[in-house]
Amino acid sequence: MRSVTRRSALAFLVLAALTSASSWAGDVLYHFTTFDPPGASQSAAFGINAAGTIVGGYLDQDGALHGYLLRRGSFTTIDVPDAANGSLAQAINDRGQILGTFFDAAGNPNSYLLDRGTFTTLPVPGGSASGINNRGQVVGSFSGAGYLLSDGVLTPIVVPGALSTGASGINDSGVIVGRYVGQDFRIHGYIYSDGVFTTLDAPGAEVEAVGINNAGKVLGLYHQLGHHVRGFVYSNGTFTILDVPGEVAASATQPYGINDRGQVVGQVSDTAFNEHSFLGTP
Repeated sequence: MRSVTRRSALAFLVLAALTSASSWAGDVLYHFTTFDPPGASQSAAFGINAAGTIVGGYLDQDGALHGYLLRRGSFTTIDVPDAANGSLAQAINDRGQILGTFFDAAGNPNSYLLDRGTFTTLPVPGGSASGINNRGQVVGSFSGAGYLLSDGVLTPIVVPGALSTGASGINDSGVIVGRYVGQDFRIHGYIYSDGVFTTLDAPGAEVEAVGINNAGKVLGLYHQLGHHVRGFVYSNGTFTILDVPGEVAASATQPYGINDRGQVVGQVSDTAFNEHSFLGTP
């Protein structure tokens, strides 16, 4: 649902009973909970702030696309006014600013910021917004490149030599993470800090970085031949693989957001390939 078309957003995008389980990831024990907004057929969680407030998106029983906010056990639907083809909430910072995407009548994506009840369309035509830090800096992707939007100035982010680049997350130090497609036509993650790109790769797998917290922990997706998609946390040179345990993890575990407490949120498939939101707490 981070891609730039409503059709692919619907494909990515559920209220099943809450399901809890615990699993070791490396030497860290994570407690996982799966959940869906009331009336949802499928859902995904995309962002979480330090207070544990979660934002995401869901499809209702009629197939309409909505954003949601989950705070202290209570769900609030987020619908951008005049969004003809639905909207998603994709990131939230500690100030409560919500970043998301809405789709116009033609199905084209537009990015928005929701701040203290006011929706503002961001100046990124045809682009998707993915990450926001506590300074209000925004990152995302458009036209085959990543971008940084800071104080109204849009700066492209392009990995040298890459066929395409996307930016997904940014922390308060301005460190940006994302993915690129290299000359080898493979997907690679990257960390961009102080003008320097560092490739994030793992043996035998394609990886993409989707988020970073203020401790420098990088969250991402791990694509390994012969395995379903799994998540990872990268810290101090080590990949820790994340897999939601039990029946619901039959297809894929796809994390999208990480906060400063190390909590992660994302989307997990069940055995019928329906998609649900999840929260993982170390």
